[in-house]
Amino acid sequence: MSTPQDAVSAWFQMMAEAMRGATEAQAAMRAFAQARTPEDVAQWMARYLPDAVAGQPAGAYSPETWWRLTGFVPRIRYLEQLERNELLRQRLDEAEATIARLRAQLGATGQAAAQVQDVTAAWQGIFAEMLKAQTDWLHAWNAAQAGGAGDAVGEPAP
Repeated sequence: MSTPQDAVSAWFQMMAEAMRGATEAQAAMRAFAQARTPEDVAQWMARYLPDAVAGQPAGAYSPETWWRLTGFVPRIRYLEQLERNELLRQRLDEAEATIARLRAQLGATGQAAAQVQDVTAAWQGIFAEMLKAQTDWLHAWNAAQAGGAGDAVGEPAP
């Protein structure tokens, strides 16, 4: 009875032969690229790797299992990943643009907030000076009233 390691070993041996130019091994690789269902993989293995699958149940090597064992990536999966990668790239670009826009708005808001704080500080200063002047005037008026009942403010008492 063969093991999955025997099948993988036979696979790599076939790949090496295909790279050396063996037409039969290259034809086997092209045929494998067309396998889509578990039955296709089983038929392919029975035809091109009969010793490696001897004694194995018919569905022992599903396409997913075989692809995982051999490290093979079918073109359809590769294209799906390229499409997904492009979609994620677009979403990343959109997110970066949004972040840049929000940072620009926050910067503008930050500058506006600084201007508002400057204006508020100026108004507070003016208000404090006005309040001090009014307090000084009130104290002077009270002092003048205490000194003479009929005296006007600003006139010296006799």
